[in-house]
Amino acid sequence: MQCLRCQQENPSHAKFCLECGAPLCDATATDGSYADLRAEIEAVRRSLGESLEQQTATAEIVRVISELADGYSAGVRRHHSERLTAVRRW
Repeated sequence: MQCLRCQQENPSHAKFCLECGAPLCDATATDGSYADLRAEIEAVRRSLGESLEQQTATAEIVRVISELADGYSAGVRRHHSERLTAVRRW
């Protein structure tokens, strides 16, 4: 089987070109419709957005915990803006 990218001859069982690594079978092209691909991209975009929100929340929690770790008696309060804030009690 000849590679379309570099014209290297490859064994028939190869899935990728042994010279340049390009996929050899046409099945890896576009199996789905444009709408299917757009839906998949949108699902990945939503998932990345959710992951970013989780990472941001985790970073804020770690920030508050590090502020509380000063050895003071303290608590956590949520403001109207929903931002966590460390509250120290002396």
